Parts: sequence; structure tokens; C-alpha cells
Amino acid sequence: GEAEGRGAGIRGGPDWTMAHVLHARLAHAPDEGAGLTENFLRQLPQVTDGEVQPLWPWVMGHLAEEGHGAPGMEPVKDAGLLGRARGFQVGMLAGFLVLCGAMAGRVLSPGAVLPVLLPGVLAVLLPYGAGFTPAGMSYVLVFLSWVCALRLLFRNSVWLHALFGVLTGLAWLTEVTALLVVAAWLAAATARWVFVSLRRGEQGVDETWIARNHFVGLLAVVLAWAAVCGPRCGAAMDHWGRPLFSWQQYWMWLDGPAEAVKLADGYEEVRGLENGRRVDLPGWGDYWKTHTREQAGARLAAGSALVWGAFLGGPEFSSPGKGEFVAPAGLRQRWWLGGGGALLLLAWLAVVTRRRGAAGFPHGAGSAVLFVVLTCGGYGLWYAWYAPIQCDARFLMVLYLPLMWSLLWAAERLMSLARMRGLTRSGWLAWQGLLWLFSAALVADVMLLMQGTDVVAWLR
Repeated sequence: GEAEGRGAGIRGGPDWTMAHVLHARLAHAPDEGAGLTENFLRQLPQVTDGEVQPLWPWVMGHLAEEGHGAPGMEPVKDAGLLGRARGFQVGMLAGFLVLCGAMAGRVLSPGAVLPVLLPGVLAVLLPYGAGFTPAGMSYVLVFLSWVCALRLLFRNSVWLHALFGVLTGLAWLTEVTALLVVAAWLAAATARWVFVSLRRGEQGVDETWIARNHFVGLLAVVLAWAAVCGPRCGAAMDHWGRPLFSWQQYWMWLDGPAEAVKLADGYEEVRGLENGRRVDLPGWGDYWKTHTREQAGARLAAGSALVWGAFLGGPEFSSPGKGEFVAPAGLRQRWWLGGGGALLLLAWLAVVTRRRGAAGFPHGAGSAVLFVVLTCGGYGLWYAWYAPIQCDARFLMVLYLPLMWSLLWAAERLMSLARMRGLTRSGWLAWQGLLWLFSAALVADVMLLMQGTDVVAWLR
């Protein structure tokens, strides 16, 4: 129960999540009295209560038995749906790992592939990603969006922009905070466009990154994102009068979950409209009318300590339920990330201690670093501020796998640059040996971690 309900909305418990899925299935069912176009749009992911985004309930709804739907939002249980959902989630994550492994095998040394994948599996995907929650789908889509964003900062082809729009659209349909990835990429890409334009004038050609593609690419991103998210935005516009409506963007200006539930319940009674005008919702200005800067600073500091402490290997927010996979405890998450950071530092030292005239840092490296910093900072600030409303150990874990990928990928690129600057063969072999040593240490730690844990029983 507790394990399966983790990540459910603040207005309901574990059974509420399943009720939402069954309600979404009923709402997406074809209407015999509607036209062809209306029925087509009706079957696209768009049904949301403003808190849980529609993609995951839409997918899970297809796993429910024929004719099984919940017209209301009363708590329900469906053991068959729960089992099928668990199988789907595990299969989705397994397919993602195969894809991720193939991607890593193309751009990383063999010794770096395992350190990219294994920590993410043990620290994130198994503990948080395979339950009856949208978390696993969110982790997968945010990771793919992250990798695509990094790629765009080095090679900004138009089709890659369109792919980024699709991926980020799907990610937003799973979790509203995925827009932070888009915002960070936009800032980093625009900064690079300014830099390239100032250096190259109207030509704007910088190896594989072309300045004039920036605005054409932005149009491709917008069109692709709108094509994916349009039905959801239209449904939100009809219901709330705001196409990007989500309760989280208003709850964040409150002081606790009780206020959030009261606001949502009262607002829903009039469907967001009262006598033809919108009901006022809390915002930035309303918060500062009743709070001081000291209170805001204390809230942000306490939330930051909570969410970053959990992300770096702190205690769980709740005790494991029966049959729940236990997440790596203590310092494991911290040292796994620290190991990736140490490898990056060694690779950077290998570059800066070589002669500088041979080759410089690749164009786009600065914007890639800016993107990573902005994304991590954005997620950290969002969840730290949101902590009084809802705080869950899974929230910042969305950054774990992307960060491990970025650390190892950047270290590998730096070592390639060091070779161009004259790194000896023995130095390169020592680097490969270090990667395999890190992989062996991870495997040994995982074996210790698995003692006493029946993973097979948990997967069932």
C-alpha cells in the first residue's frame, strides 16, 4: 500500500492513484454520439485533475480490464491492474536500460558504461521507478530530454529540435516540473547564440552549431511540443481557463498541504469560474503580502537541506513498506556521485596540465555546463520551496541518472582532449584501468547491498 502509493497526490492516498487511472480510462473512452475528429481527440492524453498529469494515467488506463472505469474519484482497488501495471513498469525500465546502454556504448569507453547505468538502477529506478506512480516514466523522459538538450548544444539540427520538443512535451505530460529542462536549455542555447553571433557576425557558423538554426529550431520545438501537449492544454483551457494550469504552480505560494487541499476543493466547486470571471488564485504578489524575506529565506533553507540531503544519501522520508525494494542508504548515493565527480576532476587535470596549443575545449562545452547547472539549480529551488506542501524522497532523484551520465560523458570527452594534447599511452591505459576499478567497486557495493533483499519477490 504505502510503497504503491508513494507519489500519489496530496489530496488522496494510495487508492486514489488507481481511482484516477480508472477515471481517466472512462473519460478517454469513445463517445458514440461524437464525430470522428472529436473521438480521436478524446482518446489522446488530456484528462487531469490539475495535480497529476495525464500521460501516466492514460497509459495505465489501457491496462485496465474492458469496461472497468471509475466515474467518480472514490478510492478503489484492482489487484489485476496493479499486477499488469507492475509488469509494464518493469518492462519499460528494462527497455530504457537497453536503450541507455546502447547510447552509452556509442559515446563512452566500455569501462564507463556500467558506472553510468548501475547507480541509476539501484539508487533510482528500482526504489522509486517501478511502483504504481508516474515516477519511473518521468525519470525516463526527463533523462532522454536532458541528453537531447546536451546534444543540441553541440549540434543544433532542426530535426533534433523537433525531437526535443516531443520528448519534453511527453515529459511535461508526466510531470509539470519537466518545463525546467526546457527553460534551462533555452537559456543555455540563447547564451551560445549570443556568443557565436558576436564572434562570427551574420554567418554564425561554428562547426556543427549554426547560429541561424537557433530560431528555426525554436519554432520546431514549439510546434512539436504543441502537437504533443495541445489536447491537454485545450482541456485545461476549457476547465480552468488556463492552458498550462497545474495546482502546483499555485500551491507553492501556500504554507501547508491543508491550505492546498482547501484551495483546490473550493476552486473545483465553481470549476474555476464565478459569474463569468476567474476566481483569484494565490501568486507571487499574494505571498509577499503576508510573509517577510526572513520567512522566505528560512523556508528555502530548510527545504534545501531536506531535499538535497535526501538526494545525496540521507534518510528516507518514510519507512519501507512490505515487499518494497529498499533504496541505497547512508553514503552510497553520495559516494557513487562523488566517484563520478572525482573522475571528472582527474580528467580535467589531465587536460589543463598538458600543452594548451594542441587543442582547446570543444565549442559548446560552456553552454553544456550552464545547462546542467541551471537544471539542477532549478529543480533544487523548486522542490526546496515546495517542501512545506509536499516532500518526497523521489523528487530530486529525477536528476540522478542525468547527472551520472553527464559526469562520465564529460570526463570521457576531457580525456579525449587530453590525448589530443599529448597524453601518453600509459596515461590512457591508466584511465581505462581507473574506470574498470570504479565499475568493480560499484559491483562489489551492489553485492553487499543486495544481501538480504529478495529482488525477485519484489518484482512480482
